Amino acid sequence: IKFGHVEVRAKIPKGDWIWPAIWMLPRSSVYGGWPRSGEIDLMESRGNAYAFAGSTDHGCKEVSSTLHWGADAGANRFYLTHGEQRQSHCWGDDFHVYSLDWTQSHIIIKVDNIEILNVPVPAHGFWDKGYGSGGHSIWPLNSKMAPFDQAFYSILNVAVGGTNGFFQDSWRYNSPKPWSNNSPHEPADFWNKRNDWLPSWHGDDVAMIVDYIEMRQY
Repeated sequence: IKFGHVEVRAKIPKGDWIWPAIWMLPRSSVYGGWPRSGEIDLMESRGNAYAFAGSTDHGCKEVSSTLHWGADAGANRFYLTHGEQRQSHCWGDDFHVYSLDWTQSHIIIKVDNIEILNVPVPAHGFWDKGYGSGGHSIWPLNSKMAPFDQAFYSILNVAVGGTNGFFQDSWRYNSPKPWSNNSPHEPADFWNKRNDWLPSWHGDDVAMIVDYIEMRQY
């Protein structure tokens, strides 16, 4: 869809190093490779019982929403369009409704009607929001919502581990992190330490159970 409402009712997984996501990518990357053509993350979470960065817990009691956009992967301005929602217990304990309201004037993402992220259309477009008035915009000047002005499709997936920094080496977790993000053999490191994390994986708790997904174009 291009501008519209997306709603997913799902019970997300929990268990050490599990990484569920409900997200969207452009059907045609008209502005170029990632993240030039954008990415919309309705929900990401970590299955660990806790994942502390200082005093902030990024484990299973947190869900986050993010827009990814930028001139290249090293200049991704996602941190300007990121939000988090926490509660007293794991989001994977129950079903929740994750929703996106995407118009030509804003992108709003909610969980159970609680706002996680609200991004109004930037007054001078996303290039100006991310890079100021200098340089040459990679997006059309007559479309302030670009790159979020094209058709996107939905993805619901469950990943495990990864070396991109989603699970930071420096954080404090409920079980020892079985791999380093600069390891050349992360899958083997992960599997060899399975006695540390496998006890936290319980049946269907490690699955994303989807009640429904609705995509409605405005």
